[in-house]
Amino acid sequence: MKKIFIAVIIVTLLFPISSISGEKTINDLTEITILMNDGFGLKFEICNEGKTSIKNINFTHSIDIPLIFGATTQITINELSPGDCITIGPIIILGFGPATITIEISYDNVNINQTFKVFILGFFVIQLI
Repeated sequence: MKKIFIAVIIVTLLFPISSISGEKTINDLTEITILMNDGFGLKFEICNEGKTSIKNINFTHSIDIPLIFGATTQITINELSPGDCITIGPIIILGFGPATITIEISYDNVNINQTFKVFILGFFVIQLI
């Protein structure tokens, strides 16, 4: 029992919850990454990890549960240079319960979909792992 307790403590110290973020490479060819932050409203960070600029990026988010407001957002990003990131949000929402947030990013002939499992508690969003 003592060994299990020590192992749990070591794993907790090595892999804190904050390091298990929503950062995902959503398309290895374009090297776009997206990070979703927990907290008040929805907040996303989109980064271009590639070597070329990406222009006219269409960003859409949708949530699969009924919300009072904030169910969808559509934004066009004019240009995202290599190594640059852009923050979208906070997008204010109001709801309650488990949900799936779907992110759709499109540009040129590339369409990318990414989902995040979350729990919505009023105005707050908690990302589930």
